Amino acid sequence: MSGDLGGRLRDIVEHFLAEPGGHAPRLGEEDNLLEGGHLDSTRFFELIALIENELGLCVDFFEADPADLVSIAGLTRHLNEVSHDRARLQRP
Repeated sequence: MSGDLGGRLRDIVEHFLAEPGGHAPRLGEEDNLLEGGHLDSTRFFELIALIENELGLCVDFFEADPADLVSIAGLTRHLNEVSHDRARLQRP
């Protein structure tokens, strides 16, 4: 699932960051979206809200390592944990 989730997450991030005309920045999996100048703090929270809405998963700011929330790879790791925890809780 991580590959699928990672791909979906990359699509969401690139679409969100795309400039008018559809040009999106080329991002590495570990690129820091804040330090790289792709997002400011307001746009960061807008992106997180979009990710939560699109994927149906909640980013847990209390449990997450802050470093995991600023890159595609880190977000993928965190959301994989969230999805596995949710699946484990839903089992009878």
